Amino acid sequence: MKSLHDDEPTGPQQLRPRITICSAFNWRAEQAFRPAVVTRKMAGGGNRTPRGAVTQQLLASVLRTANQRGLDAGAIIVDLLHAPTPTVPRALQTPPA
Repeated sequence: MKSLHDDEPTGPQQLRPRITICSAFNWRAEQAFRPAVVTRKMAGGGNRTPRGAVTQQLLASVLRTANQRGLDAGAIIVDLLHAPTPTVPRALQTPPA
């Protein structure tokens, strides 16, 4: 990252905070949402119930996280379906390496 202040200021300028320039684009974040949006639109424009919307959000989140971490999404979904109570799968409890 490049700082707007390349040289060290002296005097009253020392009190100004350094501003760091970062990307103003969120292309990667928008592309991450794209599959979920396409699925929603292909399923008739949305969910019929609030419960269906929550279920779709949770499944999309679990599948996307598993994909990003290189985990077996199918095994994680099977673990969730066999769990006696709603839980966070063990594979997703640890922070990514």
